[in-house]
Amino acid sequence: MEDFNNIKIRALTYHLPLPSKETQLNNYLESALPFNFEKLRNIFRTKSKLDILTRRIVFPYFEEIEALFDIRIEKFIEYVYEKYGERKDIDYIGIPLSEFKKEYMDKIPEMFLTYPKLFISIKYDPNNIPINIELLRNISSKSGWINATHFAFSFGNQLVTPYFPASISKGKGITISLLYPNYILKELEKDNNIIDPLVKAARFILNISSSTLNEFSIAGKFLGIDYSLSPWKDESIAKLLEKINNKLTFSLPGTLSSIFQTNLALLKVATNYKGIGYNEIMLPLAEDNYLKELVRNNEITFSDFVSLISVCVAGLDMIPIPSWTDSRILEGIFKDIHSLSLHKGKTLGLRLILADAEPEEEIDLGMFGYTPVLDPLS
Repeated sequence: MEDFNNIKIRALTYHLPLPSKETQLNNYLESALPFNFEKLRNIFRTKSKLDILTRRIVFPYFEEIEALFDIRIEKFIEYVYEKYGERKDIDYIGIPLSEFKKEYMDKIPEMFLTYPKLFISIKYDPNNIPINIELLRNISSKSGWINATHFAFSFGNQLVTPYFPASISKGKGITISLLYPNYILKELEKDNNIIDPLVKAARFILNISSSTLNEFSIAGKFLGIDYSLSPWKDESIAKLLEKINNKLTFSLPGTLSSIFQTNLALLKVATNYKGIGYNEIMLPLAEDNYLKELVRNNEITFSDFVSLISVCVAGLDMIPIPSWTDSRILEGIFKDIHSLSLHKGKTLGLRLILADAEPEEEIDLGMFGYTPVLDPLS
């Protein structure tokens, strides 16, 4: 057990079922989440001794619910929040959208201001780039920078994953994500072979998760684990990649290869140990304190982050740029990510924060801390 002290459960996520045609909305919301997360968390803690950082719920595509109940999005989320919003055992609520509607332009920013636990993703439409840009601008300007971190474009269908915002439910059950860069870093000090600690962690977490959810069957199926390596503040993915790349500073030659080889190892583990979701390296700027330092020292630029999309599933994630950024630049960003998504054959995400600040200034992103603004032309 001691070997796993540096692993945390980043998210315990419940994927709600799609309601049946005969169900009334109120009955659906009453019955869709038939348990208390605190009970589930306590069982996990007892069995694993691991901390669980967040508890989340995510719905099927809103459009499927809309078709069943003939309800507008703002009214649906109002009902959802009345049922689940004040519950202390739920930290975040995810709503995926498959297409843009005109009313979303104002409704999404308004809902973010009203419902602080809400996360929304929308599937990118390459035929409506000006609308996508306007929505991106509206969310940052009308609901604020922190709320902008609760929104993502999904280039490809949203995946069944515990990672928000670009997540979806396709059936009742639980997914899990991990916070474990420090565990991997410590293990690499003993042996520079990343696959062994990944397999050891996967076996441990899979055994605990399967045992727990067999005991707590009311939560539905155990859908799987997203083994993605993601940072949180001082648990840095950039530092881990430097270790893998012969201690060369992140973004120097060898970085792309290190990410690619690590992703191959994660894919192997996910294939053999009930993986689900992305299962790749993630590099959200605002969530990695060391990555922020590299930006402050001009050792990594916006263009570097764009190049990393080729090997990094998250795409451009949690990156502030100035609100005055030319729409042609934003259009180019959308097109680049869309092209890379098609080339890779994988879903990619985009979380950009358009801030009223200049490059090299810093903005306060709440729990993510102060984050440097990047120059999109550099």
